[in-house]
Amino acid sequence: MITFNFDLNTGVAKLAQTSIIKQGAAIPVRVVFSIAPGNVDSIQLALGDDSASSQVLAYTEGFTAENDFTWTAVLDASAAGLAGFMEGKATSTVNVELSVTLNGCRQVAPNLSLTVQAPIVTGPILSEGAPQYYTQPQIDALLESYVPRIVAGRYRIKTDGSFQLWNATESKWHTLTLSGAVGGEVLSIGAGEV
Repeated sequence: MITFNFDLNTGVAKLAQTSIIKQGAAIPVRVVFSIAPGNVDSIQLALGDDSASSQVLAYTEGFTAENDFTWTAVLDASAAGLAGFMEGKATSTVNVELSVTLNGCRQVAPNLSLTVQAPIVTGPILSEGAPQYYTQPQIDALLESYVPRIVAGRYRIKTDGSFQLWNATESKWHTLTLSGAVGGEVLSIGAGEV
């Protein structure tokens, strides 16, 4: 989280603590005013590099009031500009510009910086919401990839669901079926097949 303390008496904004953010993450941002600021027209936060042709690496302006003194937003640290800037770097310092427009008057907090770390574990973005479940077509395809399934060379289950036993003497598979009323069940062995 990045937290700014904004003193409206002096117009100075400071980072509440030494801030280190992870490139690729969604970073919560909080601006805490020293007194209730009245009409907040806009709050903008930009990260930039220190080159001669400085560019915006990441940006947010979607701040909402949390209470009379605090506004919050989320900074997308997976922005392409920041990803390109961080390529090949483990950590880097970036400039931070916080611009606040209150009652039509724009104030910009200069000389702020924070450290950006490259992600250690990279990979596809996974949902942290509900668990992922296989669909019925995915389950059917998975089962079909295992059927016919031969176990220890002695029995198998075919794609039509029939259960077969191996007859080593004939070198053929025989389908077993069960029929009959309770107590009078009869086990039938079908003709051999390859």
